[in-house]
Amino acid sequence: MPETVLVPLDGSEESEAALPWATKLAQERGLTLTLARVARFPSFGAGPEESMSVETYEMVLAVEEEEAQSYLKTVQAQLAETGVQVETTVRDGTPTFTLLDLADEIAAAAIVIASHGRSGVKRAVLGSVAGRLVSHASTPVFLVRATAAEHRHEPALRRLMVPLDGSGLSERALDVAREVAAVGATLVLVRISDANPQHVKLTNDYLDRVAATLRAAGVAVETQAIIGQTRSSAVSRQLAEAAGNSNADAIVMSTHGRGGVTGWFVGSVTDELIRTIDRPVMVVSSRVLAARAIGRQLVRDVMTTDVLTLQEDETLVVALRKLTRRHASGAPVLNADRRLVGVISQRDIMAWHEHAVAELSKEADPAPDEYLLRMRAERVGVVMTATPTSIHETASLGAAIALLRERGIHRLPVTRGGRVVGIVTGSNMLLAMLAQSESVGHRSQPEEDQPAPEPLAAALGGAEMGGGDGEVCVTTVAPAAS
Repeated sequence: MPETVLVPLDGSEESEAALPWATKLAQERGLTLTLARVARFPSFGAGPEESMSVETYEMVLAVEEEEAQSYLKTVQAQLAETGVQVETTVRDGTPTFTLLDLADEIAAAAIVIASHGRSGVKRAVLGSVAGRLVSHASTPVFLVRATAAEHRHEPALRRLMVPLDGSGLSERALDVAREVAAVGATLVLVRISDANPQHVKLTNDYLDRVAATLRAAGVAVETQAIIGQTRSSAVSRQLAEAAGNSNADAIVMSTHGRGGVTGWFVGSVTDELIRTIDRPVMVVSSRVLAARAIGRQLVRDVMTTDVLTLQEDETLVVALRKLTRRHASGAPVLNADRRLVGVISQRDIMAWHEHAVAELSKEADPAPDEYLLRMRAERVGVVMTATPTSIHETASLGAAIALLRERGIHRLPVTRGGRVVGIVTGSNMLLAMLAQSESVGHRSQPEEDQPAPEPLAAALGGAEMGGGDGEVCVTTVAPAAS
């Protein structure tokens, strides 16, 4: 495990709710603390009457930095009696990217941050910035709900609850739980099941299998099958109740899996859990888990699930508006049954544009709005590239990399049962490769406790493609399709 814990603070008492837990983690694991505060860039204003000179800008920023540094030094002095080594740093910029950069630079073991505060920290955890912080950080994020000091739990890491959904990536969160747990701690494994007796038995059998592996490695384990509703709206409440009933000190959970854990942070479940539960939640993103599952990643482990899709019967102008709003250069195209029938790309759109301009140039006196009228009349299904290249979610990363490279395309729709469930791009592949290479030097378990990994070369270079539901994983298309 790396040597320091990053603790973002904003000067508010609420943000300091993270300090006791960060200190406890540092004490248990022999780590240091890095206290960080981000000084926001001053705004030049929206109009001339609100603008400021460069000299004033620099002066305002210098005051912000000085105040931030003074605040961090005060907090550092207050932590002196804990026996933990504490460093401080002030950075300029927007909170999300500045904190992500800092976490990478110092190789942070974790980011411990309060679940709300002022001047950006509230937004960084509960708003749109939070998703980026959690999903893009290459380290776990420990979210501590900010409450009044008299209502806070005494920090402890002796009982950690780990929700599982049956996926390999959700189980990799167990590695993180073992890293942050106190010596002799107990892991409480939970999985939600409906009341169907067969499902309950399968759930208990699954938990027993996972627990047996941990116990063989000397870890104290308890299991609990939560019988209740499996709808996402009920999951957060059931997890909160389970945490209370099991007297868990904190929850360690992944944000990516195939069952109930999928999309928890981005969706309502984790957000609601963090808002209401009185215990910290360590959120482990799919990128962190991918780094720890070296040689085992599948397409579904790294794909982007929030994907823009277009309908083949909608007009080109509507499609262009959707693409430009999202700064997207292309998108999968679906038919009325929501099945993949094509892909529209920049190349397709530019080809249509060139053809339309050529046709208009032949007219002696084209109407001023003729181009727009044609765009409103044209259908996406006519402009798109039909028979697109796609890949099944259970295919290997090597298969996806090979398709992107061999077909010369930039995006690859991911399917399940013939329907689009995500998309992978070159950026997804690069992040996965970086995560794999970084994980080689950061294993904290003895080798005998690690699952036998497949060779890295096979994961990145293999061309096997998993299938499912009887469907073909890859549909052939001309190399210049997208």
